[in-house]
Amino acid sequence: MRARWAAVVMVWACTEGGKEPEVDTPAETDPPCSRLRGGDDWAFDGECPQMHTPCEVAVDGCALTISYEATGMTMGMPYAATIDGDLVTFEDGDLLEGCTGTVLDARTIEGSCAGGCTFSLSR
Repeated sequence: MRARWAAVVMVWACTEGGKEPEVDTPAETDPPCSRLRGGDDWAFDGECPQMHTPCEVAVDGCALTISYEATGMTMGMPYAATIDGDLVTFEDGDLLEGCTGTVLDARTIEGSCAGGCTFSLSR
């Protein structure tokens, strides 16, 4: 009789009863664009803007809103961008027309524009 119970316990342990619960990791549950953090201490730098351009970045889901109220230095800079995975597509900017970037971490986007110049948007 003991051998039968031991066999039942082994079968139970090797099937559903002994299985560990599945746990979602943050990478599986968080949207890819959620790692970018907004704030008022961002700035464009590089060949494209041709000068350090401070800005504020607001993140709403996978959309960025960029404002330059603190400096007033708009000069054709983009006011919006969308994030798809790690790819950022900038909109509304004559100076940085046709620009895309890559989210490197929560504080840095690097990319290039249609004319071949490069830029960074970082904190």
